[in-house]
Amino acid sequence: METFDISEFATHKKDEEQQETEATNNTELNSPIEISDEQAYVDNKQAVIEAKKRVQEKAMEDGQNEEAYITVSFTTFRDKSILCEMLGINEDAKFCKGEDILRLIE
Repeated sequence: METFDISEFATHKKDEEQQETEATNNTELNSPIEISDEQAYVDNKQAVIEAKKRVQEKAMEDGQNEEAYITVSFTTFRDKSILCEMLGINEDAKFCKGEDILRLIE
């Protein structure tokens, strides 16, 4: 029959319990940091989403402003001259403000 030294078993059992306690303590110490890191990640992610939304809205607004023009072309210079004369615009002008034309039409 085999004999066992109980003191060796008791020492081994204490080592296991101590390791479990240390693991629990480490988890308790690390949990607030992990939660804090996770919360910081979530906050940062939300900030990035909001920033992208603002950038997209600004780009759309800028794009609309950039497209606030029309081009009018004529087959002949004579046709252009007739319209310019009707609107009171110099016939040599390449550009005119749309607001000026709106005022004339109203």
